[in-house]
Amino acid sequence: TGATSKSQCHACQRGRYNPFEGLGGDCQVCPPGSHCPYLQMSKYTDCSPGKYASKSEQTACRDCPSGRYQPEEGAAVCEACPVGKYLPAMGSINSTSCIECEAGSYNDKNGTAECSLCGKDTFAGGSGLSRCESCKDNSTTQGLGPSFDGRGATECVAKTTACSPGFDRTTSGACE
Repeated sequence: TGATSKSQCHACQRGRYNPFEGLGGDCQVCPPGSHCPYLQMSKYTDCSPGKYASKSEQTACRDCPSGRYQPEEGAAVCEACPVGKYLPAMGSINSTSCIECEAGSYNDKNGTAECSLCGKDTFAGGSGLSRCESCKDNSTTQGLGPSFDGRGATECVAKTTACSPGFDRTTSGACE
């Protein structure tokens, strides 16, 4: 301030800008949701959709992490995919990028990159679920699911149900 020529003004550092460049004035901090990647900027740049800057004085915007998306420009935070859905990609723009958990899996948290398989003797009969159901007495998921160990099942079977060829059901319900 108080400079009589442009050569007497100091250049704003990265992360700051001066809307009155050449006229003096103090450098301003780039606000959250924006970045100032260059020296001597006269205005800040909003973050693009799919990116965010949660703090002020940033020199770059970051991609939204897995499990989150951002459709707007100038965002300080990214939106989380809801329970029952996941998003493995980074930098996503739309909520439609969130994918429902497949049957046999669940997600009970907002903003995650993957779903979890239901455990042994629990199941998820549909997609987009936030929890698994427990099997009723005398039923099991053993011998079911993608690896036949009972995890990731979409249903329960009676413990007396026949196992795959070459296996027998034990008294605990396991196929061995």
